[in-house]
Amino acid sequence: NPILHARTKHIEILFILSRKTQLGIIKVLYIYTKEQIVDLSTKLVNKIWHKKLIENVRSTHLYV
Repeated sequence: NPILHARTKHIEILFILSRKTQLGIIKVLYIYTKEQIVDLSTKLVNKIWHKKLIENVRSTHLYV
């Protein structure tokens, strides 16, 4: 049943993330709405906000 699989897969992913967070393997950080870098590609932003987000992209370090 594809619908049931989609639901259980979602629950499984949430469980894995929750468990790894509890164990300290990953750390979840809150990012304020106005600091969401993804807004550059998903929303229309004015010039000032665009400049601020671009500066954030340049100063962001992603750890994989």
